[in-house]
Amino acid sequence: MCTTELGACHGLAGQFAKLGAKMIGLSCDDTESHNAWSKDVLARLLSSNDDSLAFPLIADSDREIVGALGMLDPEEKTAEGVPLPARALVILNGTTVRLTILYPATTGRNFDEVLRVLVSLQLTTNNGLATPVDWKYGERVIVGPPVKTEDAQAKFEEFKIEELPSGKQYLRSVKCPETTLPEERVATAEVGATAESAAAEPAPAEPAAAEIAVAEAVPEDQVIEVAAVESKGCC
Repeated sequence: MCTTELGACHGLAGQFAKLGAKMIGLSCDDTESHNAWSKDVLARLLSSNDDSLAFPLIADSDREIVGALGMLDPEEKTAEGVPLPARALVILNGTTVRLTILYPATTGRNFDEVLRVLVSLQLTTNNGLATPVDWKYGERVIVGPPVKTEDAQAKFEEFKIEELPSGKQYLRSVKCPETTLPEERVATAEVGATAESAAAEPAPAEPAAAEIAVAEAVPEDQVIEVAAVESKGCC
């Protein structure tokens, strides 16, 4: 599954870049195998004009990094009995962890969700807002508890309080604010995390056993990184 995920990351590199993000990868294979793997990924995505991934890959062949970070799947193992790297995913704001997801080694990640979270973080950080269930950019957002109603009414548009049986006025929402980030992120939910969707943009190759994809937001106040680890597999 690493091959399809690396292809998707390569194809989505443009979207991450438009969000002011930078991607990095970590694999449990060595650099030589990364180079061969890249050819497979790019060939599968018909990216004949690309000879390398759209992001750098770190070789962790001794598994020192994935072991230290607890990114090995205790259940899934190779034929030799070696634990496969779990598909861990981490979003960092500078050195602060903002999100962690640990997928089983046998389950591919959803990079549409990674992009959605990235957009949400950049929209809500230090803004007194939060995004509701299944939120997509452009939909209404929630006003956080620390923000006073009068301040929210003055700062945001279309302020509303939802009437609830409890009578408590805690569910407050406003129109989604516009941000300095490109509107292309609205389309991130439409970009599939499959090789087919990634084929629309250049696709890089991926390393073999485990990898960490990292997205780092450029704005100084929002340095965001997304890290994901996966095991080398059949798909």
